[in-house]
Amino acid sequence: MQFHASSVSRLVVAVSLVALLCAALASTASADVTLRVESVGATAVPIAGTHAGTTAYNRSIAPGTVVTLSAPPVRGGGWVVDHWEDGVGTVLSTNAGVTVTVNAAMTLKVVYTNTATIYYVNNTSFAEVNSVCTAAGNDANDGLAPSRPKATVQSVISTYDLTGGTAVVYIDPGTYAQTFTIDSSDQGARFIGAGSARTTFNVPSGQYGFSANGYSARVEEMAFAGASAAVHGITGVNGGAVVRCKISRMIADGLTFSGPTTVTNCTFDANGGHGMSSDSDSGALISNVSTNNTDAAYYCSGNLAMRSSGNTGSGNGTNAIVIGNISGTFNVSGG
Repeated sequence: MQFHASSVSRLVVAVSLVALLCAALASTASADVTLRVESVGATAVPIAGTHAGTTAYNRSIAPGTVVTLSAPPVRGGGWVVDHWEDGVGTVLSTNAGVTVTVNAAMTLKVVYTNTATIYYVNNTSFAEVNSVCTAAGNDANDGLAPSRPKATVQSVISTYDLTGGTAVVYIDPGTYAQTFTIDSSDQGARFIGAGSARTTFNVPSGQYGFSANGYSARVEEMAFAGASAAVHGITGVNGGAVVRCKISRMIADGLTFSGPTTVTNCTFDANGGHGMSSDSDSGALISNVSTNNTDAAYYCSGNLAMRSSGNTGSGNGTNAIVIGNISGTFNVSGG
């Protein structure tokens, strides 16, 4: 077979063009996109997670990357996290953490508000990472400033009327051998720690870490660890939310709740009863993890209409099941 010189030239040009096109397509497919992280209200916020930094900052990432970020729940000057949103104002999360898949250039904003009344609690140290308080806690203090924190949450509850939904009790990093209980005068209060790895309540034997007594409350960013015979980590919540908390080593159920309560991004581990139990007729269970509990990972009784999504569990007892009329999916296993 013979080729004319001009035909060969055209073939070479065509092959070259195809190669260039393929290279361009490959370059386009793999081109990184820009993730911008900003804060509104509080400034120079240290963001932890997969793409950490101090606001405002940019990160170059591959399309399809899952990004998980976390902001300090409370900043000095009275700023409290209200939500995370994207660049056009769509709310992505109503707590200090957010997880998104970034497929194109994107802006994430953590929005702080200072409309709440903040009460500060601290142990004897204020040198821990992410400490907001600047002095040791003392129940003789008024708790109204980082320089005047109280030593116990219960002292805040006993001193002030926390009802109305604008009260925030912030617990600085540290370990606390104490419990706290609310009544009708504290309904709707928000209790925020510095993260479940930083703010820990060691619950004494025979007691509950936090008892809501059937009232609404919001408990966020803290851990409850049981002593030899601590009963429940959190109990009696009826409305509100439990967010990004860890409850472990209770002799009974880790968490009990009823009413329209939302439980999000929590961990229940090695509890002597169920990881979580509820007789709620509403509410939601979102992205929780329940492991190594003696009974069920998630035990839900009654005629329920609770939403669920992304909940997992492993190593639980023979009753590692979900009972009730729950819409959604769970992935649990047991003995």
